[in-house]
Amino acid sequence: MSFSLPKARTAAELSERSEGVHVCAYNQEVVDRSEVVIIAVRRQARSRAVGCGLPR
Repeated sequence: MSFSLPKARTAAELSERSEGVHVCAYNQEVVDRSEVVIIAVRRQARSRAVGCGLPR
């Protein structure tokens, strides 16, 4: 499983605690490493995400 997290401390803690988890520096790296991508967006950011071309 690969993630990209905006907070370096959270990313480091997650990768240390969880075997098989890879924390990527950039979102593009996550996409490049993945067969399936799940995008989670907070309700407050939904309109910006949809405006970026994500399906509604």
